[in-house]
Amino acid sequence: MIELSELLSAAARQREARPEPRKSPPDVLCTTLRETAARYTGPCPFKPGDLVTPRASSPYTGAGSPHIVLEVAETPIRNTQGQKGDLVSHLFGSRLDVRVACEEQGAIVAFWQESWSLEPYTGPGSEPEQKAA
Repeated sequence: MIELSELLSAAARQREARPEPRKSPPDVLCTTLRETAARYTGPCPFKPGDLVTPRASSPYTGAGSPHIVLEVAETPIRNTQGQKGDLVSHLFGSRLDVRVACEEQGAIVAFWQESWSLEPYTGPGSEPEQKAA
């Protein structure tokens, strides 16, 4: 039989092993939140063909890797479908306004995303191709 003290001790060790979440100082966080609100409430700054990448602070994977905007929704798609537990998910209520394509596990795939979580991609290959003379 497992003793309660063993369970509590194991739980404490597990909690200590987790990395401390990154926290911004309040003044930096306030600035970041204001910038986020401005991006969120503003119009989509992208058009089809733009190269973008998820912001490092976004919930999307692939920050720093190129994505291309395929479509900008005239009316954003509101994600309000889901289970009871989804109500506290960052995805519930999301305002999906751009469809982007990227490479994932060797295949080109497309997703709807929120443009406020994206920024222009400026890495290798981002410059327009030069046409041969």
